[in-house]
Amino acid sequence: MLSETETFTIPWPLTDEATQAIEGLIGEHLEKVVSREQADRHRDRLLQMVYLTELQGQTAYSNLIATAAWSMSPEREGPLTQNPLLRALMRKNIVHHVVSSEEIHATHHH
Repeated sequence: MLSETETFTIPWPLTDEATQAIEGLIGEHLEKVVSREQADRHRDRLLQMVYLTELQGQTAYSNLIATAAWSMSPEREGPLTQNPLLRALMRKNIVHHVVSSEEIHATHHH
Protein backbone atom coordinates (compact mmCIF):
# COMPACT_ATOMS: atom_id res chain seq x y z
CA MET A 1 0.00 0.00 0.00
CA LEU A 2 1.31 3.48 -0.84
CA SER A 3 1.84 5.93 1.98
CA GLU A 4 -0.10 9.22 1.95
CA THR A 5 3.03 11.07 0.77
CA GLU A 6 3.60 8.66 -2.11
CA THR A 7 -0.06 8.82 -3.07
CA PHE A 8 0.13 12.58 -3.61
CA THR A 9 3.70 12.85 -4.91
CA ILE A 10 4.38 12.33 -8.59
CA PRO A 11 7.79 10.71 -9.18
CA TRP A 12 9.48 13.39 -11.28
CA PRO A 13 11.47 13.80 -13.37
CA LEU A 14 10.14 11.41 -15.95
CA THR A 15 11.87 10.71 -19.24
CA ASP A 16 10.84 12.87 -22.19
CA GLU A 17 9.15 9.84 -23.76
CA ALA A 18 7.15 9.12 -20.59
CA THR A 19 6.15 12.77 -20.25
CA GLN A 20 4.93 12.88 -23.87
CA ALA A 21 3.00 9.63 -23.44
CA ILE A 22 1.34 10.89 -20.27
CA GLU A 23 0.44 14.24 -21.83
CA GLY A 24 -1.19 12.39 -24.73
CA LEU A 25 -3.17 10.19 -22.35
CA ILE A 26 -4.34 13.26 -20.43
CA GLY A 27 -5.97 14.79 -23.49
CA GLU A 28 -7.54 11.48 -24.54
CA HIS A 29 -8.99 10.78 -21.10
CA LEU A 30 -10.24 14.31 -20.52
CA GLU A 31 -12.19 14.18 -23.79
CA LYS A 32 -13.84 10.94 -22.64
CA VAL A 33 -14.59 11.70 -19.00
CA VAL A 34 -15.14 15.45 -18.54
CA SER A 35 -18.23 16.95 -20.10
CA ARG A 36 -19.18 20.63 -19.99
CA GLU A 37 -21.88 19.71 -17.44
CA GLN A 38 -19.31 18.03 -15.17
CA ALA A 39 -16.95 20.98 -15.45
CA ASP A 40 -19.82 23.31 -14.51
CA ARG A 41 -20.54 21.19 -11.41
CA HIS A 42 -16.86 21.31 -10.42
CA ARG A 43 -16.86 25.07 -10.99
CA ASP A 44 -19.95 25.49 -8.77
CA ARG A 45 -18.27 23.49 -5.99
CA LEU A 46 -15.14 25.58 -6.30
CA LEU A 47 -17.22 28.77 -6.06
CA GLN A 48 -18.79 27.44 -2.86
CA MET A 49 -15.28 26.84 -1.51
CA VAL A 50 -14.36 30.42 -2.47
CA TYR A 51 -17.26 31.70 -0.39
CA LEU A 52 -16.43 29.52 2.62
CA THR A 53 -12.70 30.27 2.61
CA GLU A 54 -13.42 33.99 2.28
CA LEU A 55 -15.78 33.81 5.27
CA GLN A 56 -12.96 32.22 7.27
CA GLY A 57 -10.58 35.02 6.29
CA GLN A 58 -8.42 32.72 4.17
CA THR A 59 -8.01 35.21 1.35
CA ALA A 60 -4.99 33.56 -0.25
CA TYR A 61 -6.82 30.23 -0.54
CA SER A 62 -9.98 31.97 -1.66
CA ASN A 63 -8.09 33.72 -4.47
CA LEU A 64 -6.43 30.48 -5.62
CA ILE A 65 -9.74 28.62 -5.63
CA ALA A 66 -11.43 31.49 -7.47
CA THR A 67 -8.75 31.27 -10.17
CA ALA A 68 -9.38 27.54 -10.51
CA ALA A 69 -13.14 28.17 -10.76
CA TRP A 70 -12.57 30.87 -13.39
CA SER A 71 -10.48 28.43 -15.43
CA MET A 72 -13.56 26.23 -15.83
CA SER A 73 -15.89 29.04 -16.86
CA PRO A 74 -17.81 28.35 -20.08
CA GLU A 75 -16.85 31.83 -21.28
CA ARG A 76 -13.15 31.00 -21.07
CA GLU A 77 -11.69 30.27 -24.47
CA GLY A 78 -10.18 26.91 -25.21
CA PRO A 79 -11.27 23.31 -24.83
CA LEU A 80 -11.56 21.63 -21.44
CA THR A 81 -8.78 19.27 -22.54
CA GLN A 82 -6.39 22.24 -22.25
CA ASN A 83 -7.59 23.37 -18.80
CA PRO A 84 -4.50 23.46 -16.54
CA LEU A 85 -6.38 22.35 -13.40
CA LEU A 86 -8.11 19.43 -15.11
CA ARG A 87 -4.85 18.41 -16.80
CA ALA A 88 -3.00 18.47 -13.47
CA LEU A 89 -5.68 16.36 -11.79
CA MET A 90 -5.68 13.86 -14.66
CA ARG A 91 -1.85 13.77 -14.69
CA LYS A 92 -1.85 12.91 -10.99
CA ASN A 93 -4.41 10.15 -11.52
CA ILE A 94 -2.54 8.61 -14.46
CA VAL A 95 0.84 8.65 -12.75
CA HIS A 96 -0.68 7.40 -9.49
CA HIS A 97 -2.30 4.53 -11.40
CA VAL A 98 1.04 3.59 -12.96
CA VAL A 99 2.85 3.74 -9.61
CA SER A 100 0.09 1.71 -7.91
CA SER A 101 0.14 -0.87 -10.70
CA GLU A 102 3.90 -1.25 -10.40
CA GLU A 103 3.62 -1.69 -6.63
CA ILE A 104 0.87 -4.30 -7.01
CA HIS A 105 2.92 -6.09 -9.66
CA ALA A 106 6.02 -6.08 -7.40
CA THR A 107 3.97 -7.32 -4.42
CA HIS A 108 2.58 -10.30 -6.33
CA HIS A 109 5.91 -11.34 -7.84
CA HIS A 110 8.17 -11.26 -4.79
